[in-house]
Amino acid sequence: MEDLRLKLASLRPPPGQNDLRLTVSTAPQAPVLSLRQLTQVRNLINASLDVIDVTTWTGDARNAEFICGQLQLLFENVQEAKQTLKGSQEITRAWCEDPLDDEIFEPSCPPNIALHWAVVDAALILYVRILEPADGPENPESLTGLGIRDRLAVAFGAPKVQPHEELGERFDYKGRDVRVKEMSRVESQDPSLLAAMAKLSALEHSVAMSRTALDTVMCKELD
Repeated sequence: MEDLRLKLASLRPPPGQNDLRLTVSTAPQAPVLSLRQLTQVRNLINASLDVIDVTTWTGDARNAEFICGQLQLLFENVQEAKQTLKGSQEITRAWCEDPLDDEIFEPSCPPNIALHWAVVDAALILYVRILEPADGPENPESLTGLGIRDRLAVAFGAPKVQPHEELGERFDYKGRDVRVKEMSRVESQDPSLLAAMAKLSALEHSVAMSRTALDTVMCKELD
């Protein structure tokens, strides 16, 4: 992974720099940067392979009820893996419940920055949030993005902090009560994730057809 370079209106970069640069630490003791969704997809694929192994080497291949049950398990695992890569609004909003370890990066990520990766429609999305204490002073006009301080800064050429969907909400982040002062979203289409989604969709369709065919032979309605 290349350096992560952050430049936001409310983020003050280090002296002499135009942006804040973070690099994934290569130290042996550094925590691993991993995405919960991708870990879940890997586990579901491994579970699918286990179902196939059991069906092939352990179970009775001539028992229609057994094969029917195994196909259902396989279908559910593949379907859940595909839905996990598709993502959901609940996953993208769970940033405060699953924070990254600050020591993943060099230098350590500042405490007022929350980074959250998510996979949505097989695209990798990075959410960058600039935090502030929820009980700190708040200008009533700031909820519109037009506070006096902001307007003065913009008048002198500073970029304007854009309103966002979490403005005014309070969150419990790493034991602190915070508000999201600024939020930025960066989306990157990943060919590997798109290919994985396509393969899972094809496999889901194939298993569904097999279930339908077997249930037809067994004169059984598909669940």
